[in-house]
Amino acid sequence: MSAVADPAPTAPVVYVALDGTGDFNCDGGDNDQVEIQQAIDFVLANERFTTVHLKAGTYVIDDTIYIAGKPDQKVILEGEEGTVVLLSPSVCWPVNKGMIENKTAAMLAGTNNIMGNFIIRGFKLDGNGPNITQALNSNGTIRAMTYPSSNGINYYNLIYLQTCNDIEVCDMYLTHNFNDGLQVKTCTNVEFHDPSGVNQSFFPVL
Repeated sequence: MSAVADPAPTAPVVYVALDGTGDFNCDGGDNDQVEIQQAIDFVLANERFTTVHLKAGTYVIDDTIYIAGKPDQKVILEGEEGTVVLLSPSVCWPVNKGMIENKTAAMLAGTNNIMGNFIIRGFKLDGNGPNITQALNSNGTIRAMTYPSSNGINYYNLIYLQTCNDIEVCDMYLTHNFNDGLQVKTCTNVEFHDPSGVNQSFFPVL
């Protein structure tokens, strides 16, 4: 379960931690995405907040983290030196499911948030490929996965973005993925670069 710190978070940053020092605190199990998602949703729901900061440590997730933006300001999901988001070895995910995705229009219905206008930066995203042994076929059967020979069939993308605009992915270490580190579909103005901006890629509509 999550714990919101007392006093309340101080704008514009919400902190997530593993050691009890955050505004949202993970319990160190396999579902740390729960508290990370709560922190993102808190930022999206509160006008003065823009940033979710993951303190150093290894956050193990067994479901997708969803992010969105605000019409008038970018929402930031960031880490620091020593921040790792690691996929649990127990997962059995279907095709086209990523560790981080943008929220869909259905998820954003009834809010002022938008599908885009966000930044992901400054941490390690580890797909844990050597320890992932299975995936879910479209017919409900189990597919055996062997890293890296099962790569390239659209299972276990790290960041998977669809139909969203004005995205920046910066200073990320993307590793041990079966498929793409960053996959974008029908997106515009997606900027993918290192901290210096030297190695940049700008993704048009795909």
